[in-house]
Amino acid sequence: MNTQMTTLAKAHSESACYYGERPDWLIVLTRCRDSEILSNSNFESALSALGGESEYVGVERSSHWAVGWVEYLVIDPSQAELVKQAEGIQSQLEDYPIFDESDFLEREFNCYLESWDSWGRDEYKKDAVKALATHYVGRMSEVWTNDEILDAARELEDNVIDNIARETHSELNWEYQGEGDGVTINIEGMVKHTDFDKLSDLAIEALWANQRSEDIKRLGAIVGACPAEVNQALRMGIDLVTGYQALMQGSI
Repeated sequence: MNTQMTTLAKAHSESACYYGERPDWLIVLTRCRDSEILSNSNFESALSALGGESEYVGVERSSHWAVGWVEYLVIDPSQAELVKQAEGIQSQLEDYPIFDESDFLEREFNCYLESWDSWGRDEYKKDAVKALATHYVGRMSEVWTNDEILDAARELEDNVIDNIARETHSELNWEYQGEGDGVTINIEGMVKHTDFDKLSDLAIEALWANQRSEDIKRLGAIVGACPAEVNQALRMGIDLVTGYQALMQGSI
């Protein structure tokens, strides 16, 4: 029997927790409810390398007072080739902590995307607008006030903020990195390398676009256009009386 691998029974020798119906099977890897990205990647990649759950490969779960539950990747010790393969997996992980780098990087990237959507974008926008106010106060526009520009920057659409943030990535030493079961995003670095001229220009463009939309709506009210005609005028960018008249007459 492999001396580096213990059995389920021995692993639970000081615990009354349920540990499945295979007490003599050998434990290859473990993970818990709070396992980080790397541990989950190694566990599932190793399970896949061993052929997935089968007659001789299994996953057992037991409760744990601190982490909720622990899962054990276990193998039948009577299968010599399987034991040898499991030993190879453990040996590989002793030399390098990532069993399947492509799987790990994909999981880390997907976690980054989820984190960016859930909190990263909002945090970046908040800090970037704060920096814009600090560095550009009093010199952003002769038409719009600073507060108007900053408010418009806060309301920029997600895809616009994503593009601005993405342009900073080439300047960063690191963009994101795994931490626990999530990732840390280099918000500070992104803000530092943000093109604030572009950010303010896009906010000003949004202000002009919003003003034009309001002007089209007001003009529609003046000429007596119905809501559907006003919406069509907005889509077509009609901002002249003659254009509205042609629209209302059905000639365009």
